[in-house]
Amino acid sequence: MKIKSIPIFLFTLCLVTVVFYNCGPGKSTQNNTADPIPLQQTQLPQDVINTCSVDSVTFASWFSGGKVTENGHVFAPSSLSFNPQNNCSFYAWSEQMFLWLTSDTLNGTTLESPVFYTVTPSSNGERQLIPHGQGSKIKAFVNIAKIETEEGQANADNVLLDRNGNLVYYITMVNDVYAAMLYMAAQSPQSVTRFPTTQQQINSIDSFAKLNSISISNPNLLAMELKT
Repeated sequence: MKIKSIPIFLFTLCLVTVVFYNCGPGKSTQNNTADPIPLQQTQLPQDVINTCSVDSVTFASWFSGGKVTENGHVFAPSSLSFNPQNNCSFYAWSEQMFLWLTSDTLNGTTLESPVFYTVTPSSNGERQLIPHGQGSKIKAFVNIAKIETEEGQANADNVLLDRNGNLVYYITMVNDVYAAMLYMAAQSPQSVTRFPTTQQQINSIDSFAKLNSISISNPNLLAMELKT
């Protein structure tokens, strides 16, 4: 599906930055077991103020079956019903969102599932959304035969380097709500002027998606953009 750039004014609902895999320099893909030595050497501060804590009952309710399990499936938080009372509400929503994105599904993680699309770099004012296939792995390759695009991501149009001076590459992804919204905006620019934040707005996008055979797994997630 190709999405043309359209001059519409959008208010960003949420931009979740996820540090996922293949980000660290020299990270091995052969061993998925965490090295216990650095974990043992990590010392948490002893004078931490106990604020914005999630109680054990609430935390367990995020997991399928109501029990905290290692690599267990986590329910997606509702962005539609999110009430930004204070910073703690946002922190709790963010924590559950991160656990959901990285939790296991039948084939890989949620981030690798058909809920999300990979966004190709801009080319002639157009982008392409690549659907994630069930069980397929997300890979990033460097092609020096092509010009670099969208390098200004860190600050003041600078590139982002890790602590060892290596260039950091990233992949941009959007969820199915975002994809449907873009398609809807391309077909009828006046119908989409901002990201959905209300039930009426998400219902409009969901109805359009159904008419155009676009699958939306969970409309209450609203529109999401992520970077690995």
